[in-house]
Amino acid sequence: MAIEPLTQFAIETGIAGLQSIFGGAQASSQQAKLDDYNDMLWKFEKKNLRKDYRYAKQGRRIAIKNEKAERGWRDQTAINDYNHAMAIRDYEYSMQMKAYNKSEETYKKQLGFNNMAAAVAMESENRFLEEQRIENAFQNQDLFVQTLLAEGEAAASGQAGRSAGKRIQSILAQSGRNQAILVESMVSADKQYKTNLRKIAMDKYGADIAADANRMIKPEALPEPPRPIPLPKSKFQKIKKPLMPPAPMKGLESPWANAAVGFLGSAGSIAAGIDWG
Repeated sequence: MAIEPLTQFAIETGIAGLQSIFGGAQASSQQAKLDDYNDMLWKFEKKNLRKDYRYAKQGRRIAIKNEKAERGWRDQTAINDYNHAMAIRDYEYSMQMKAYNKSEETYKKQLGFNNMAAAVAMESENRFLEEQRIENAFQNQDLFVQTLLAEGEAAASGQAGRSAGKRIQSILAQSGRNQAILVESMVSADKQYKTNLRKIAMDKYGADIAADANRMIKPEALPEPPRPIPLPKSKFQKIKKPLMPPAPMKGLESPWANAAVGFLGSAGSIAAGIDWG
C-alpha cells in the first residue's frame, strides 16, 4: 500500500522532531554527566597531586633527619674510637715509663752493689797486705834477735879468734839470706796486692757494663692517631611543586550523546526509506 506524500512528510517530520527532541535531551543529560565527571576527576587529580607533594616533602624531611642522625652517630663513633686509641696510647706509654723507671732504679742499685763489693774486696786486700807487713816485721825482728843471740853465743864459746869470726860471719850471712827472703816475700805480696786491686777494678767495670746493658731504653710516646674528620653534610634536592592540571571546560560534546544522535538519525533514515504503501 502506497503512502500519500503528505502522510509520508508528516511521518518524516514527526520522526525528525522526535529525533531532535530525544537526541537533544539525551545529549544534554550525557553532557551534564560528563561535565560532572570531568570536574570530579579534576578535583581528584588536584587532591592526589597535593597529597603526593606533601608525602614527598615529608619523605625529604625524614631523609634529612635520618641522614643527620646517622652522620652524628658516625662522627661520635669516630670521636670515641679516637679517644679510645689515645687512652691505649697513653696507657702503653705510662707502662713503658714505669718499666723504664724500674730499670733505672735496678741499674742504680746494681752500681751501688758493685761499688760496695769492690770496696769490700779492696778492704780485704788491704787488710791482707797489712797482715803480711806486720808478719814480716815480726819475722824480721825475730831474725834480728836470733842473729844477736847467735853472735853472743859465738863470742861466749871461747873459740879462737878466727873460728869465732867465721862463726859470726856464717850467722850474719844466714841472717842476710833470711832478711832477703823476707824482703822478697813483701815485694811479692805487694805485687800480688796490686794485681788483685786491678782484678777487682776490672770485675767492677764488667759488672757495671752488664748492669748498663740490662737498662731499658727510655721510651718515647707513640705518634697520635689521626683526629677524626666530620663527615660532610649531604645535600638533598628540593621537591618540585606539582603543576595543577587545567580546569575542565564545560560544554564539550559527550561521546554518548553523539552516539545517541547517530542512532536516532539512522532510525529516521530507515523510516524514511520504508514503503508504507
